[in-house]
Amino acid sequence: MSPSYILFLFGFKDKYIAEKNGYEDILKFILNNIDNIIIAFILFFVAMSLILKLILISQYINSTTDRVGNENVNLFEERNLKELNSGVVSFILGNILPAVILVGNSPKITFIAFLITQIILYILIMNSSDMFPNLLLIIQGMNLGTTKKNDYVFTFKSTKYEEFKVYQIGDTYKSKMYIAMYKKT
Repeated sequence: MSPSYILFLFGFKDKYIAEKNGYEDILKFILNNIDNIIIAFILFFVAMSLILKLILISQYINSTTDRVGNENVNLFEERNLKELNSGVVSFILGNILPAVILVGNSPKITFIAFLITQIILYILIMNSSDMFPNLLLIIQGMNLGTTKKNDYVFTFKSTKYEEFKVYQIGDTYKSKMYIAMYKKT
């Protein structure tokens, strides 16, 4: 949801700093330091996505879990995946779009409307079986796909590709999460 917060802060700054509508001290502080807050948000989320990418690649290279056997490995080939990065369009329309719509002339009303929208979306996502797309990972070349058996697989492409291998992530008895590397062309 990080892109929606950043877009909301940009819109909030443009609308309410320009108008100087007379807001309370906390809003005044936030609006006066909005540039630093936006930069901090961006740096934090980019750093977290880079760390997550490194953890996922490390899980593949130094796997401590079982390698998927040859009889099942073809399920994880790129051409056999049922879905890849599903839910991105609905995520953008349902999460990012509401963030750029600023309601009313009051910063309080706008902030409360944004907060309520984010809480409702969070509840919907938590009670859904859909994958939650991570846009920053997708931009970095890490994808999340679904196999025909409804297992989830993180995929990435690399020039260091030697052979097609798939590793399970997490508890081998419970987890439906895997990771695979494809050849970068």
